[in-house]
Amino acid sequence: MQGVGSVIVDSLTNYCNDPDNVAEVKKLCTLLSVKEHDGKRKFRGSRNSENAPFTGKTVVFTGTLPNGLSRDRAREMAKDAGASGTPNSVSANTGILVAGDNGGGKEAKARGLNILVLTGEEFLTKCVEGGIKLENYN
Repeated sequence: MQGVGSVIVDSLTNYCNDPDNVAEVKKLCTLLSVKEHDGKRKFRGSRNSENAPFTGKTVVFTGTLPNGLSRDRAREMAKDAGASGTPNSVSANTGILVAGDNGGGKEAKARGLNILVLTGEEFLTKCVEGGIKLENYN
């Protein structure tokens, strides 16, 4: 980057290599709500923190979710709650299926693969317990 010299790079490297600084930055990340230029919040809570309920899990959604929650918003919430991915289909790699009303074939396939199936309400409860603020997803 233009204007960033070796002194700044060395300073940043030293800061980022200090475990105390890394811990503070991780703690700060659980409290941030970052907005992009369009004013929409792009980060809303516990992503990558110890209490993130879906850390490292692949989460798939099916059916009609509660409270008019769209699948796009639910995917954002899952990622902010630690999910490693939110594909559209169930596979052996799926960690959790969130089944709203009329879950259909995805729910049957997930149960057949012994994948954890949560209701939409259970999903929202786990998000809140993990520090996700639902009001930030309206």
